[in-house]
Amino acid sequence: MNIHFKSSFDLDSEQIAQYFDDLDFSHQPNWKGCYCRFYHNDLSFEQWMKRTGEDNRVEMIESLKNRSMHGILAMMDDKIIAWLNINDIEKYARIYPHVPEELKRQKIACSICFIVHPDFRGQGIATQLLGFAIQHYTNLRYDALLALPVSGKGVTSYRGPETMYAKLGYETLQTHDDFKILLKTLKEKP
Repeated sequence: MNIHFKSSFDLDSEQIAQYFDDLDFSHQPNWKGCYCRFYHNDLSFEQWMKRTGEDNRVEMIESLKNRSMHGILAMMDDKIIAWLNINDIEKYARIYPHVPEELKRQKIACSICFIVHPDFRGQGIATQLLGFAIQHYTNLRYDALLALPVSGKGVTSYRGPETMYAKLGYETLQTHDDFKILLKTLKEKP
């Protein structure tokens, strides 16, 4: 399997949106039409539920073009097989207000959504995506990466399992009833 990884900045935003268009979301129908936009806005849940998939698709394309949205993609030849929504924590309007104050003083990115094509699930693609993202954000001179895995399985599995993060050196920063805040330090403090 010849898999390589790219930043969304290196691909056409329409191609990325098309990946989402073509996926079968029958296992989680609520995900169809999200286009990884939920955490990028601060709409109430009621307002979010009124948005259409086309609204989110258009917003994704525009956000990828103006670089306010970022992701890492796993590619097989020229075909996208997986997506990791990862970006500067400040770009996630739904999350940023809840970030601990001490982290807001650092340059931090957050991984929030893995979408792996069904044909490639269970093959370690998400771990490889995250490994590439760690190197990518290290090269961009970020201080750390944040992850918010949710306890349990099912609808919340898109955030990735805690075991994957632990394998790649993330440490638990906070534990809540239904999720944890994990941190991966990318550079040594002076």
